Amino acid sequence: MTSISQEAYGILSSYGYLGLFAIMLAEGTGLPLPVQLVFVAAAYFINIQRMSLVWVVVICTFGNLVGNLLAY
Repeated sequence: MTSISQEAYGILSSYGYLGLFAIMLAEGTGLPLPVQLVFVAAAYFINIQRMSLVWVVVICTFGNLVGNLLAY
């Protein structure tokens, strides 16, 4: 059995920005997801230069906004 942090790493490793958007969209709708672990995984990918800080902030903001609008 894998831990939640390994799942977050796996999703970002496999799907990249699309996976980040999907997780933030789901969290924005009100699903109880541990998005802090996704942020840690995204920070790791930023550190090893597989993701851009600017794009991570934009994708997280936009994903959460779309999720909030869908939940509204």
